[in-house]
Amino acid sequence: MIKQPPEPGIADTNSVINRLAARPARIPSKVVLGGDSEVVIVHGKDEYLLRITSDNKLALSR
Repeated sequence: MIKQPPEPGIADTNSVINRLAARPARIPSKVVLGGDSEVVIVHGKDEYLLRITSDNKLALSR
């Protein structure tokens, strides 16, 4: 039998829904980066690199 991760609690789910429903949406950088130090964002035909710098800041470049 494969173990499934626990279902998020109602409070957790409501918190995520509230963050995403806010305008502009508030998404933690850890969620966007998925635990990595950089991610490529595709916008139309363009690609952008979002990365964490050595100073722990976010940098977005083409």
